[in-house]
Amino acid sequence: MRARYVGVIVIVASLMVVMFVVVRSQEAPAAVSLTDGIPPGSDPLWLASPPQFAGQILHGTVANWMQSPTAEGGPIDKREIGEFWIELGSDGSVLRSHEVFRADNGTITQESLFREGVETVISGASPACREEFANPMPRVVPPFAVDAATLKSLGFTVVQSGSWEWPDTPALTGVDPVHTYRSNGESQAWDQRFVLDGGSVRDVYLEVDESGRFVVMNGWYEDAAGNVSNIMQQVYGDLVVYSADQVPESVFAPLVNAEHACHG
Repeated sequence: MRARYVGVIVIVASLMVVMFVVVRSQEAPAAVSLTDGIPPGSDPLWLASPPQFAGQILHGTVANWMQSPTAEGGPIDKREIGEFWIELGSDGSVLRSHEVFRADNGTITQESLFREGVETVISGASPACREEFANPMPRVVPPFAVDAATLKSLGFTVVQSGSWEWPDTPALTGVDPVHTYRSNGESQAWDQRFVLDGGSVRDVYLEVDESGRFVVMNGWYEDAAGNVSNIMQQVYGDLVVYSADQVPESVFAPLVNAEHACHG
């Protein structure tokens, strides 16, 4: 089993898988591992093809919060900021990516690098170690929404937008972007509450900006008494698009030196 923090791409796919199960099933959704991807051919119904990013490099940030109970009864409560660089080929497929996760104090807690079908995960700090996994090509880069009519047909209703602290996407010094998708502009919030057997509720909350990009993606459970658990939340910072030939190779280099394998 992968002892790792899920990446920006994987956590989006995992949240969507959970939400997809809720939309399509009248039963309580089965447990979904955070490392499960979206099976081929089963993209969620609210996910649209993003704008054409072929041959370009994307740079963005996301504030992740995951909270869930453990077998011992205590909660897992993890909050980190992820920064990601993703290069797309001429056909729009992911050529390589670099994700860095930092705690509130700025300390790097984990890195994930993807290239040529192999993901390298660097964990820990003293000393750091590395693991490699044969991964399929990431699929959700980045998430854009279908139109409002489709969201309504899937059971989503318009609600009041929330107030968020947007993570900052650092500028690349001396390089002008092709386009920047801002996160602090107007957005439309959508909510879906699906009542499960026994009176518990699965809630999905989404915010979509004027470009159609998801800027907030939340999911959680409520039991019959209204107690909230299994929270998975993502708040996206600006998404910046660069020409591939303008971005230095250093953005895809690991920041943490890890010479030894985590197991072995």
